[in-house]
Amino acid sequence: QSNDSLLWIGTNLRLFSFNKYGLQFHYEPPGLGELEQVFAYSDGYLYLVDRAGQLSVYDPAKHQAIRKLELKKGWNVHQIHRKAESALWLSCNRGVAVLDTRSFRVEYSWENNPESKKTYEIDFVDPSGRLWSASAAGLQVFDPLATQFRNYVYETSGAVHPYITQKVAESPDGQFLYLNVNAGEGIYRFGRQSQEWRLIPKPEDYGAPLFYGKDLAFLKNGQLLILEGSEVFALSPDGQTMASHPLNAKLPEENNWLNFYADSMGYLWLGGGHAGVFRINLAGGEVKPLGELFPACDQPRFRYAFYEDSRHNIWINNCNGFGVYSFEQDTFYLFPYSQDGPNDNTFKKVKDFAESGDGLLWVSNEE
Repeated sequence: QSNDSLLWIGTNLRLFSFNKYGLQFHYEPPGLGELEQVFAYSDGYLYLVDRAGQLSVYDPAKHQAIRKLELKKGWNVHQIHRKAESALWLSCNRGVAVLDTRSFRVEYSWENNPESKKTYEIDFVDPSGRLWSASAAGLQVFDPLATQFRNYVYETSGAVHPYITQKVAESPDGQFLYLNVNAGEGIYRFGRQSQEWRLIPKPEDYGAPLFYGKDLAFLKNGQLLILEGSEVFALSPDGQTMASHPLNAKLPEENNWLNFYADSMGYLWLGGGHAGVFRINLAGGEVKPLGELFPACDQPRFRYAFYEDSRHNIWINNCNGFGVYSFEQDTFYLFPYSQDGPNDNTFKKVKDFAESGDGLLWVSNEE
């Protein structure tokens, strides 16, 4: 809930809460399992979506579900988003509905129409209230004040594996959004003021028919670095073209760069599917291989979760466990995971790190 100290968590087994100040867990009565979303709303209720797409209203004060909402036959809820005071968007398998949280009535605002190839779903609601929807057909932006979705602003071929967005980055001045996609023609830029998309094409001497984008990173000087499967590119100052970055000459041959991270101290951390991790001093151009500490990992869909905490330490996941670069000590500490070990201070298949306001580091993994 956003108005108190509780963090609500739904799992495949049950619903429970965590008190962020008391550092205590409270487990609700069993019976609410296989939850896909827990949406805390300003009315004090929790709106729960289960794996079957059914929607329930839960009262934390009574520790029980007070209502199960029945949608039209065949309609299943995928996601809940805030619409306005006393109203929620319901993104469903058959379109978009609106729930009135006072009467618990559901209005079916937009229903999918397969014949006209119109589908309605919500992935994100921006501060201005516009709805963003990403699908195999492309990216759509919808203004609730209008009556229908706009044309695709980022249209794909609709193939089984379309231009999958690998990274979205906002320019430091907030004027542009950049999308790096897999198997596209280059990268894409969206102008906040112009509301227009622009293709920044792959270089003319690029050696493949499609651009296999992986990641984006803005440096402290405002330059945008573009990571592709085998190279690092830089965006030109005028934002019109991209060119191969000089540091490629100092990197080993790699056909599966995964992702990178530009920290606040002037270093670029780069991870490869075959070469492992590298630390690059962007000012001096020195490249330090860290493959012995963070070797390549053959786990499916693996990415390095580079994370900088408030003390400028860099946390990095590994195939088995994780490690940290201590900025003050200028050294690395490893926390390996062993199948036979106690593993009291490490985790298996780490996915992400996040530092809380009280200085604790939170770690998530696949389990």
